[in-house]
Amino acid sequence: MQMRNCIFVIVFFLFIFQFFLSQQRERKGEIKRVKDSVFVSIDEKLYVANPEVVTVKLKPDTEKSKAGFEALRQNQLGYIDITVPDSLDLEDYVAQLEKTGYY
Repeated sequence: MQMRNCIFVIVFFLFIFQFFLSQQRERKGEIKRVKDSVFVSIDEKLYVANPEVVTVKLKPDTEKSKAGFEALRQNQLGYIDITVPDSLDLEDYVAQLEKTGYY
């Protein structure tokens, strides 16, 4: 009986540790262009990117009005889709957003 409880406690703590470890992992992708298509590469996997829309998440202390953009849509987790201006390339716009420090 004690051995079973001990194993349960160990498995429980390993589960909690894995949960917090996965929450802290920051997933950033690299933009890649293949012919006329734009992809985001994360962990060597390619995901199709829409070059007209960027998904961002504001830092907790930043308000939408302060960030200075108009949101297309927002989900419950706080991710916001915003339109890339016609005059800017996707990579240039992402670089500008990163420099602001709001994201």
